[in-house]
Amino acid sequence: MTSKFRPLLLLAPLLFTACELGSMGEGRMRSIDANLDSLRHITGDFSGSPYKAWFQQMDLQLIEEQPTPAVTRRYYFHKNAIFYYKQTNGATIERQFFIDKHGAIRNTIPAPYPNDELKQARARADELNKAAFTRAGQMFVFPLMRNP
Repeated sequence: MTSKFRPLLLLAPLLFTACELGSMGEGRMRSIDANLDSLRHITGDFSGSPYKAWFQQMDLQLIEEQPTPAVTRRYYFHKNAIFYYKQTNGATIERQFFIDKHGAIRNTIPAPYPNDELKQARARADELNKAAFTRAGQMFVFPLMRNP
């Protein structure tokens, strides 16, 4: 192997480590956060926990749940499936994971992420997803398509 390729081989592990969250997932999450003001949103309460859900047209983008005043959970969705979860206590991230397009769990805090807690977070995301769509109700019926 020639010496001109050695620097590339040394950089390759660094590039893969830096992209652990995945540029597509990270980009999608940041895009949702940046565009919250332009998305339709609803508020609700599910099992005593207030939440706010943001939609782009009929697609659920984000649900933010606040089970206690100090704890905030954010569930990010793509095609109605959770792809990113973050729980914070104030400004500190307590729990976090990203699900890539192949279903692999990445960028976990804490690592390793307890499997039971992962299942609970995914189940809660599904419950909140259903509650948000139920709460949204007729929000998605376009005025021109309604019967007089």
